[in-house]
Amino acid sequence: MPSVLSKPYFAKSYEDSPSSRYNTQTTYYKNLSKYLTSIETLNKDSQPPHIKYNDWRRSNGTVLHSIKLCELKQTARVNKLPVSGNKAVLIERIDSHFKKHQSAICIQRVFRGFLVREMEQMHGHPLVECVNDTDFHMMCPLTDIPHAAFFSYCSADGFVYGFNALSLIILFKCTTRFENPYTREVISGLQIYNLMNLYRKLRLVCPHLCNLDDATHQFAMNMCEMTLSSRSSRSYPYESSNIREDYEFVHFQDVSENHPSAEEIRNEEAESVVRDITFYLSLDERIELVFKKMSELIGSHIKSEWFCNFGRNEYERFYNFYYVWWTRLNGLCTDERQKVCGITDPFELFHTICNSNISDEYYKLICVGLMENMVYTGIDEEYQKKGAMQTLTVLTIVSREARTEWPDLFV
Repeated sequence: MPSVLSKPYFAKSYEDSPSSRYNTQTTYYKNLSKYLTSIETLNKDSQPPHIKYNDWRRSNGTVLHSIKLCELKQTARVNKLPVSGNKAVLIERIDSHFKKHQSAICIQRVFRGFLVREMEQMHGHPLVECVNDTDFHMMCPLTDIPHAAFFSYCSADGFVYGFNALSLIILFKCTTRFENPYTREVISGLQIYNLMNLYRKLRLVCPHLCNLDDATHQFAMNMCEMTLSSRSSRSYPYESSNIREDYEFVHFQDVSENHPSAEEIRNEEAESVVRDITFYLSLDERIELVFKKMSELIGSHIKSEWFCNFGRNEYERFYNFYYVWWTRLNGLCTDERQKVCGITDPFELFHTICNSNISDEYYKLICVGLMENMVYTGIDEEYQKKGAMQTLTVLTIVSREARTEWPDLFV
């Protein structure tokens, strides 16, 4: 038998025309591998045709009754349906699948229309009313901003400013302040709520427009969860009368800038307690002790299992939510925050931690240290209780069990 590598390999194939059905022609191949490749390509090309959803919709389902059994089986196979059964069974199975597909498309269309109509209400004022002509970050005319990403608001002095919603989110992350980039005026909490709600819906309707880097996207999602969780999903922020227009988020403040006042209110005894706990107790003992202290301050039992059952994602969310809550949303002024946690800034390493790849156990350790600073370092029992309530409030955001036990604290 000659070697397949020494001589050309050939195979007989039939022509496609009916008139030459029994005429053969010889096709030569250099080796066996090319012959097998051609056979595989031929098998793919020779698969029977199948019916697509659009074909079924245009014919109102009648096309299934006019095709062969092999085509029905191929249609079922492409749609990941069982191919067993006779023609009537296959027709019923495929027809049922396409009807479910049609219903899903109808639901998606209605829901997408609902999202788009809500987005229209969150864009703010029309573009022609804006006093600025360009976006401050992208330096492009406002007319070049995609309509879905356009956001505007009216300032206190009656002027309307327009932006790309993504530009504002990037600004908030970089400057850590909710301020108008043109006037340095503080943007109200209602406008921040609308902006974050717009961004969340923009990711669903037009994901190709949300081209933020990972860190900025994570910041935006944390802000979405923190701001939107305080409102019912059925409430409309642009119509609601129970949302204060003059509500302002607490700005980021660098504690080191007010270091002298922090020194004045430092609780030396609390600092000694935290130092002793850190050096002489294990991590599990520290968790039990801080939750016991929180229970004493609040006057009700708080289960440490809510925190111990967390995974890596929950610890990361707990730390990020606490950062946003502590720096912006808790309503405490700078002096009050320093009296609650006067030893040091509890989030001085926030950006370093978020931008580094740390282990799950170390993330847990960071969260425990954060709770200890909040609970133990208040200047008196009143401010220690405030720190415990802040910790429990953030815990209800992350833990379903804590949220069930303390529904009034869930923001």
